[in-house]
Amino acid sequence: MDQSIEFAHYRGQPNDSPLMNVIALLSAGLATAMLMLAWVSVGSAVLRPVRSILLPSERLSLAILAGAGLTGVGLFVVGQLQFSSAVVATFIAVACLPLWSPRARADLLGTWRELELPARSVALPLACLVVVLVLAGLSVPVGDNGSDGISYHLLGPLVWLREHRIVPVLDMSHTAFPAAIETLFAAGMALSNERAPGLLGAALCLAVVVQVFGFARWLGSSVRWAQGASLLVACIPVVTVLGPSPFVDVEYAGFALAAVRLLLGASPAHSYAGALFLGLAMATKYNGLTLCVSTLAIFGAHRRFSRGSETASTLKEIAVCALCAFILAAPFYLRNWIFLGNPIYPPPPLLARLMPPKAFPMAASIDFQNYIRERGKGLGRGVFDLLALPWRFTFHTASFHGAGGVGVAPLAFIPAAMVAKWNRTLGYVLAWGALNTLVWFAVQQEARFLLPVILAGVAAAVLGAEALVETFPRLGRLGVGAVMVLSVVYGGSVEAKALTPVILSTVSTAREAVRLRDNVPYLRAFAFLNALPEPCRVLLLGPSVPPYYLKKDYVKIRGGYGEVPIEGVVDSASALASLHQLRITHVMDVRASEQSTASAAERFLIPLPPPPNLELLTEIDSARVFRVVTEATAKAASSESVCCAVARASERPQSL
Repeated sequence: MDQSIEFAHYRGQPNDSPLMNVIALLSAGLATAMLMLAWVSVGSAVLRPVRSILLPSERLSLAILAGAGLTGVGLFVVGQLQFSSAVVATFIAVACLPLWSPRARADLLGTWRELELPARSVALPLACLVVVLVLAGLSVPVGDNGSDGISYHLLGPLVWLREHRIVPVLDMSHTAFPAAIETLFAAGMALSNERAPGLLGAALCLAVVVQVFGFARWLGSSVRWAQGASLLVACIPVVTVLGPSPFVDVEYAGFALAAVRLLLGASPAHSYAGALFLGLAMATKYNGLTLCVSTLAIFGAHRRFSRGSETASTLKEIAVCALCAFILAAPFYLRNWIFLGNPIYPPPPLLARLMPPKAFPMAASIDFQNYIRERGKGLGRGVFDLLALPWRFTFHTASFHGAGGVGVAPLAFIPAAMVAKWNRTLGYVLAWGALNTLVWFAVQQEARFLLPVILAGVAAAVLGAEALVETFPRLGRLGVGAVMVLSVVYGGSVEAKALTPVILSTVSTAREAVRLRDNVPYLRAFAFLNALPEPCRVLLLGPSVPPYYLKKDYVKIRGGYGEVPIEGVVDSASALASLHQLRITHVMDVRASEQSTASAAERFLIPLPPPPNLELLTEIDSARVFRVVTEATAKAASSESVCCAVARASERPQSL
């Protein structure tokens, strides 16, 4: 099978061409535009009561984030009954109805006219950022089963669209995580194709970059320096590399930042808006649960000591905000509780003992907790490690599974902000950041999980940079400029290295085929199965096989984290004995790790020659594809062989 054919069959487009590629790009762009229109419509309507306290840039960015989160939650609820292109299109049409109001259109037009134009020094880099994010977002997602985007962020939406309903994917427990953003990915795929999720992520990433500008202005920065904060965030690889990919960490950080902004900056009557974003954070990641506690603790301290509220009144406000947030996030946790036996799935061992989950044994729960503890240990959890964390995280971000560094601006300038620009708001934001950092330090030290604190830290850092320039006009300008340039150049170079192959694959079909070949395991085996004309139900042997690339219905007997999705089927032997009951038509067997001491032939689970009920169709890319031989297929094969024999006999020359 040549490269162009295998690429086309993987994509499910046997007649793939440059024109088809352009159509796919335009389709993803149109789907993203439709969803963004719905986000702005819903978000603007919900945030209208707090419009007066927000800058124009905040009105737009927070409306996009709020609308995206609420659209994801709404589609998730509807999707429990039915999820299809028609359902998504109808939901979007209803969500756009608020824009028919003359007041809504006038507000939106006024916000657009009032937006602050970026200074020349940041206009060109930010324009480049838009182009980079759009092109990177339009690329076809790739990766093995170790990539979260492939293994569950996109696998869930793929299965939901195949089943026409949002259902648990038992062979990958992570698809049961709160899925407000993944539901948007599914909506984009329903309206267009697999390119849409990345473009949706790029749009939300841009909203977060603009949001940081408003956050810095709220802390007290001038327009120029607040724009510098957006530029610094745009050059943090963990933001820009993850933004246009099927991850949810940037969106989660945007929700978290909006929550603390509105809870500390709005009146008591409008604190619901901050609670809304807390709920969206909990509807995006389990980290939102601890974020909710820490944020409401800072909110309570702010109300009690800065606003002079009575203790009883403060506790009541906290309770109301917590209730609003939990109600908004409840659909995800209730779904897990009802269908999977536990609201947090996969559960930690203690919770698993109290509420045994479905398809996730206790041994898997213990192993998963050990994996989290080992992966999240960072450079240690001692007192000295905590004190050294700012330096280590700045200069050794890779030790925390970081996609590049975070720049030196936060470490260099936050102390200056604390000395020269101190105010109560800054103090509460820094306390919020410190509290969330302590939780992160104790639970799982993964760089992207600290993204809300990083964004707040950058916004606080430009305050310090501004103070240094004001205090030491010549020397301060030189030092601050050097730090800013160093952060931008380093971050930009890391981003360029990571995103250049992605962007080239978007603009070149040949480059895209090479990227698929280099990053998709068992590509030609998947292409072979996807090209089969008949309906298939494929048994995938081996937990490392990424089902996302298979465009057919599939069954896995073991998940990558120890999941046991089919009761009574625990290994390949029991699966092969249950082919008829599982309605399996084909089997894909893959070679075990090359580091295994067994021979190449022994590393397959199914030996050759295969059992009588299996027929080997192909062996390619360390994978074997078998067809299940049933009585019907055996008769068809026998008839075909008879017909071939008759045809050959008729072609022989007649003897005289």
